[in-house]
Amino acid sequence: MKRTINSTGRRKLTLDQVTIRIEDPAVAGGTRRFSAELTGLDDMNLPANARVYVEPYARSSFMRFDYGTVATLRAPSDTGLVDIDAGSPVLFDVKVVDESENIGRILAAARAISPVNSVEGDDKRRSLLPVESRDLGELVWQLDMPPDARPVLVLNSRVPNALVRLKSDPLIQGAILPAAIALILDRLLDPEGPGTEDDEWVDDWLTWYRAATGIEPEERLDAEERRILVLNACQSFATQQRFATRTEGFGDQQEGSNND
Repeated sequence: MKRTINSTGRRKLTLDQVTIRIEDPAVAGGTRRFSAELTGLDDMNLPANARVYVEPYARSSFMRFDYGTVATLRAPSDTGLVDIDAGSPVLFDVKVVDESENIGRILAAARAISPVNSVEGDDKRRSLLPVESRDLGELVWQLDMPPDARPVLVLNSRVPNALVRLKSDPLIQGAILPAAIALILDRLLDPEGPGTEDDEWVDDWLTWYRAATGIEPEERLDAEERRILVLNACQSFATQQRFATRTEGFGDQQEGSNND
């Protein structure tokens, strides 16, 4: 489906205004569906007749669902994700569009929203780094970085308890998270990289970078300067998380709990 929408001057919808859940199929091989709860649009001084769209996407697949207007929100009768790549992490955009002209103009939007019942937990926070699970062959993990969406950390579903181990094991955390962060920051700080200045996930990661390093990212960096900044950010993160220190005795604790 081709996107023909002008995004000039759009406003941001907040996470408190958007809650999306994915419903797994009742039978194997069935179709996943989603539900979207949208609130507060009528308090934003948006035109009552502006159209509201929810757009799920994964990798190169994309769908658009009409949710009525600002004045009259109405969920479609079928929200099956039939055209979305199976097994890929699904993110959602929500757009309020003025269609009074030939090309719709985005008035407000939320980008790269993770469903609240995804693996990061059933809460209303947008995960800085969503985590998904699928078969990666012999790779333990990989980082999905689509050109226009939030990066996603993918764990191999063939690895037993991969998600649990990522959440609890400091050795696994220390081996994966700094490396993934380095890839993301290198992309963001690369002046020759893809244009991402209009994405909310970029703001989130730059906010994280400032908090982790205490400095503002520079706009123009050569490869060596970028390498040093990325390395310093990853070292700061590892120091804050104490990955190596926390591994001391962790294996003994695990063995003790298994023997209980």
